[in-house]
Formats: sequence, structure tokens, C-alpha cells
Amino acid sequence: WDRLGVIARADRTHPLLAGRALRILHAAGRLDPTHAATSLAAALSRGARATDQSAWVEGFLAGEGLLLAFDDTLLRILDAWVVRLDDDAFMATLPVLRRTFGSYAVPERRAVADQVRRLRACATQVQAGDPSAGLAGFDPELAAGPEATMTFLLGLS
Repeated sequence: WDRLGVIARADRTHPLLAGRALRILHAAGRLDPTHAATSLAAALSRGARATDQSAWVEGFLAGEGLLLAFDDTLLRILDAWVVRLDDDAFMATLPVLRRTFGSYAVPERRAVADQVRRLRACATQVQAGDPSAGLAGFDPELAAGPEATMTFLLGLS
């Protein structure tokens, strides 16, 4: 487990391997619950190249989509990253994202899509004045593009 932690944190590790190592540690319960979200946010920071970002995401999300269906924080971080990509970066990362999400079983893709819809419904409640929805600051107009993209990536259009 220690070696996986070293791989996940090393600057010279390919982003695909770093993301995968962190995912294995996360799945094994070897990480503090917030560490995966912090690491995802760092990997998707503005300073990293889009190709490195998408490789890290592919490594972290490869194999099982239920992680996004049950972890709102990770889904929001991923969503914010997709929203922030410019056109060229988005086109460069699209094949990797499509391959990653396309590898999920249909029920997993459906569960992730349902979660995206649920988060969108919460945002609508917030806009209607229900602060208990828990998504203060969420912009549904800004999320409409990524929602359509996630629907496409998950093959649910």
C-alpha cells in the first residue's frame, strides 16, 4: 500500500498510473475520505496540461462508474473541470473521456446520469430559494453544457 501511495504522489509518475494508484488506494479504504477529492482537484488544476488531466481521470475512473454515482464531491469536481475546458482542450480530452465512460456497464452509466440529474434538481431547488438543497452557488445554465456532454459520454442521449 505504501508503494502505491508513492506512485500516486510522485511527480515523475505518468498521470494515468498516478490516477489508477490513487483509485486503488481509495477503493481499499486506505485514504482519508477527502484525500481522493483533493487529489482529483489537484490533478485537474489549471496548471496541468489537458492531456495529463484526462489521463489522470482515465486512470482514476477506469473500470467502475459507481464511484461517481455515490460521491457528489468527485462528480462536482469532474463537472467543474469539464466546464472550464476550452474548445481545443475539450476536443483533445473527449476520446479519453468517451473511452472511460464507454467502458462502464449500462446500469453504471445510468446511475451516473441519474446522479447528474439529481444534482441538477438540487440546483433548481437552490434557485427556487430552498437552501437545504445544499448546492449554493451552483449555476444550472453553466451546468447545462456539461450535463449534455455527460449524457453523450454515458451513451444516454
